[in-house]
Amino acid sequence: MKIDKLTRLSMLLLSIAGIAPAQAPVSGLSKYASGDGDKMQIAIPGGAGAAINGSSTGAAGPLIGFQVWKPDDYLLSTFFTFAPPQELAGTKRDFGSFLLTPPGRGTSFTFAGSKVRGIGKHIFVGGGGRAGITNTTWKDLSDSKVEPLSGSVAYFSPSLILTSETFRTPGNGSNEYQFGLLTGYGVRHLTGDLSQPSAAAFRQKLVNTDRTTLHGLEIEFFVRMNQFRPYFRYTRFQLNTEVPGLSGGQVVFGVDVLSSIFRTELSKPSGSK
Repeated sequence: MKIDKLTRLSMLLLSIAGIAPAQAPVSGLSKYASGDGDKMQIAIPGGAGAAINGSSTGAAGPLIGFQVWKPDDYLLSTFFTFAPPQELAGTKRDFGSFLLTPPGRGTSFTFAGSKVRGIGKHIFVGGGGRAGITNTTWKDLSDSKVEPLSGSVAYFSPSLILTSETFRTPGNGSNEYQFGLLTGYGVRHLTGDLSQPSAAAFRQKLVNTDRTTLHGLEIEFFVRMNQFRPYFRYTRFQLNTEVPGLSGGQVVFGVDVLSSIFRTELSKPSGSK
């Protein structure tokens, strides 16, 4: 998807996300959550996400999910990305870019979690990770006799987290901001028909490698302002061959916007310790 098409689609998705009630659960600890005080929060958020890499190839899609979190403490979340079934066809760069950022290129399911603790007045450290799977179908445009192959891309990235506390504006504290850094190890793994030994030549031709598992360093920096979370992610996979859109150091710029469809907080019963 070229940058102009991605921009139009992203703006549409973000405008859709803005229809929902304000003050979304958006998180720096993993991805979206924020909240009031130190109470446990539960939410069903909806919204949109978009990302684009240095080759002007991107992904965008609407999101809906479920979250449980306690501000500046822990977060567990699941998200489902709605996107039409996408038959991927094009250059090696298109396939490489898909492996770099699978979510948004088809129907996806993502899980994320994190746990942090304070080490100073305003700084938190901890660990977390994200994992998910995206369905896909690949097609070789250079040979009409070759049937498309379907499969999925599973992705996993455990990470160390360094983040600020959730700062709130004076008064009613309705506005929040936070920033942080995540350093982890990313893994991409092909499954389904695309991963079969008989498809090795097919993968080699389309991606310039027949490997089904890729892994390497991932570093992400984010700034969260209420429900608006721009970020950039640097990824460097360990490859012994050149894969356009994937090998070398690749930088992805993205933004997530969410709003609460449902949200509540859980308090201890009166008299409980």
